[in-house]
Amino acid sequence: GLYNETKYVVLTDPTGAVIRYTTNGSTPNSGSSIYAAAIEVNSNFPIKAYSSNTGLEYVDSDLATHNYVIMPGLFVKTTGNNANLGTPDAPFATITHALSVAAAGTKIYVAAGTYNESITIDNNKTVLGGYNNANWLDVNVKDRDNPTYRTEIVAAAALNYTVLIDNCNNTTRLQGFVIQGGNTGPGRYGVQINTNTPIVQYNTIHGSGPALGFNTHGISINSANPLIQFNVIIGGNGSNSNHGIYIDGATSNPIIQNNAIFASASGASPPSSYGIRILNASAPLKIFNNLIFGGNGNNSYGIYMQNGAAIIYNNTISTGSRLGAANTYGYYGDPSGSTELKNNVIFTDGTAASNYAVYINGAGSTSMDYNTYSPALLLFNITIGAGNIQTPVVLDAAKRPTAASDPSIQTGGTNLSGFFTVDLQDNTRTDPWSRGCYEYN
Repeated sequence: GLYNETKYVVLTDPTGAVIRYTTNGSTPNSGSSIYAAAIEVNSNFPIKAYSSNTGLEYVDSDLATHNYVIMPGLFVKTTGNNANLGTPDAPFATITHALSVAAAGTKIYVAAGTYNESITIDNNKTVLGGYNNANWLDVNVKDRDNPTYRTEIVAAAALNYTVLIDNCNNTTRLQGFVIQGGNTGPGRYGVQINTNTPIVQYNTIHGSGPALGFNTHGISINSANPLIQFNVIIGGNGSNSNHGIYIDGATSNPIIQNNAIFASASGASPPSSYGIRILNASAPLKIFNNLIFGGNGNNSYGIYMQNGAAIIYNNTISTGSRLGAANTYGYYGDPSGSTELKNNVIFTDGTAASNYAVYINGAGSTSMDYNTYSPALLLFNITIGAGNIQTPVVLDAAKRPTAASDPSIQTGGTNLSGFFTVDLQDNTRTDPWSRGCYEYN
């Protein structure tokens, strides 16, 4: 069965015959281990055993197989009770309670359902969603909108975040959730990350709903170095500035990889919207293989860098989509350190008065190699490297190349296999590399 702690399994035979067993999945035979003491089960494996004829008046017994699954930690289900023990058979009702009683480093497993609470993850705890209500062994973190696996956290009304991650290293994961920001309070965050190096992966993260007068953030990073990967991130629907990912902290150095990032929610019309906004960061933060939309602000930015440095590789970036916007930018750079743009596709997705694929306005140096961009560059202290293409880019509704002749996927890009080897859809990158977040095949 399924247990949340180490078990010791005793094997018995009423005849006193010798018991031979295996724990590696193979069928035991006369050369297998002889049972002598309780078997410690602290990970997932089967025990297969039989009673062996050793001179008694018996034949060998039939084979017995028992499968054991050990999921150490605490369990949460909407139908649970916080007076329970937090076991698979007696889960808690809220994630907040599980976190409050969990020791440092504990894993918390959360079954499908809606949890109306804001949570704080600290002390290297891990929170995992996407588990089937009917069976803890059935989990799916990729099919997050399937009702069988949809595990949703909706912000408590009085707080300005849904999930706060504080003081957690890379043993901590936030995984498998649909996270909804709230509608009140300043700076509404779907996820706020303070300090250290947690992993946030396989989530759908929304900033706030119509939070009037406030900025909204899908993810806010403050002096932290998280790994952000395989998420859908939506900046929200605030009336001020909307951000998919907002980075502000002199020691922030995240890795942002293989995400779909939307600056603002559908229907929002903020003054400004940013797919990724970098106000302050250490060098160099890494932005790889993302699909990034600048949103529908009057001023829209795919990536905005004010202070710091970055390496920005193999992204597909939309400048913005608001009809009649004042300005849209694919990459707006005012970096304080050396920044590299390689193998990106940067295109206009709107009718702004001024559209820029790349706009450099700062003292830090910027280099560009093998990018496809449209329609214009405004340059200051920039090095145009090899293989750049300036031409309109034809993309389908999913912002994926439509034909092998499309310049967005022409080969000849820089080989970046030292940084990553697959594209946004987990296809293996080939050499020479294509441009953008998709490998055309």
